[in-house]
Amino acid sequence: MEETIAQAIPGLHYVGTMPGLFETIAVPGIVLELAGFEPAEHDPGTGEMAIEARFEARAIVGTEHDDHLHVVAFIAAQLALLLRLQTWGIEVEPAQLVRAEPDWSRPELDGLAAWVIEWTQIIYLGVEEWPWPNQPPGSIVWGFSPDTGPGSEGSYLPPEAME
Repeated sequence: MEETIAQAIPGLHYVGTMPGLFETIAVPGIVLELAGFEPAEHDPGTGEMAIEARFEARAIVGTEHDDHLHVVAFIAAQLALLLRLQTWGIEVEPAQLVRAEPDWSRPELDGLAAWVIEWTQIIYLGVEEWPWPNQPPGSIVWGFSPDTGPGSEGSYLPPEAME
């Protein structure tokens, strides 16, 4: 996530999670946070648990320049555009933008221009399972009447052989 954002939005001096109490970050930057998660509405049927994760990113710009409000809004818009169909190169569902707006909710960002960009994304936790060890994936075959049943095993076709 950090690498994708840093490559897509030139000029950022920091992309990462909120640093420790006495650490500082270079601005302009984007601070990322997993804000929460809950069970997703669908079960992938793989043994994994689907959760709907809620992410927040804060675009942060110093106020020393007259155009800081425009710059921070532009960074937020660039991130919102980047989120469209974004999967970060991993097996997750595409990101869904929830909101992007000015943010004054964090006291540690006082004196800076900040926007919050929030999105949700279905991610999968746990290990994928196949509950039928004697039937490996891909063992399904199709037969067509009257060539089915005992003695007709050679007439069955795997799905990939059908045209």
